[in-house]
Amino acid sequence: MFYIMITQLLCFVLLSLSIQCKVLPKYVTKCSIGDADKFSHCVLNNAKAVFPLIVNGDKSHKIPNLNPLFIEKLDLNSSPSLNLTLHNVSLEGLPTVDFTSVKFIKDEQKFVFELFFDYLKFKSFYIVNGKILVLPISGSGNGFIDFQKAKILFSCNMKKIQSKKGEVIRIENPNVETNFGNVVMYLDNLFNGKKVLGDEINKFLNENWKDVITEFQVLVTGTLSSIFSSIMGSFLNDLKFDAAFDDAE
Repeated sequence: MFYIMITQLLCFVLLSLSIQCKVLPKYVTKCSIGDADKFSHCVLNNAKAVFPLIVNGDKSHKIPNLNPLFIEKLDLNSSPSLNLTLHNVSLEGLPTVDFTSVKFIKDEQKFVFELFFDYLKFKSFYIVNGKILVLPISGSGNGFIDFQKAKILFSCNMKKIQSKKGEVIRIENPNVETNFGNVVMYLDNLFNGKKVLGDEINKFLNENWKDVITEFQVLVTGTLSSIFSSIMGSFLNDLKFDAAFDDAE
């Protein structure tokens, strides 16, 4: 299970859900939703144009600086045998995103985004205890996990909900799937500074990253799911459909 505790990222999610937008930001082009293919193309163009404008933050929509994104704490409990906590996390690489495609499935009111990042690098102070595969691991210190050539599939649904001001939008059910070209990681001061043993574990992790990635990829899936659903929510949540889209039904 993946937890983001008392962090700027969690605050980002909560704030985006509470924001009351009456109009789209001026830098977002209003799209016609009648034709799913044309709508998908318009959303893709918006994503490509808007992300560079908000990557350094947008206070008016409660979007923090994403270059890099600071996260106070990440707790990773991906299996009963491994506990990993990251403190003072700096996530680098978000500006390298390329939005390669967008598909809107009209019957499901579902967006599917294909994205590519050159890298997504988590730098932090870590505390780890448990086992990775069959090997024991413990320690605390500075470290990083660098997910390289990251292909991401992000999806979410656009729901209609009733509010005091009528029928409005709510972004729900975010999901992220991943595929990485390579993963490089380094954890300093493993086993209380026993360098030889620590170096061997780091070597094992890097040489066998495809086998151990299931322990760490939730860092990417959980974080990106929160980031992109929150960005979409900050623009669309509580907005009436006719304020968000042309020819909305």
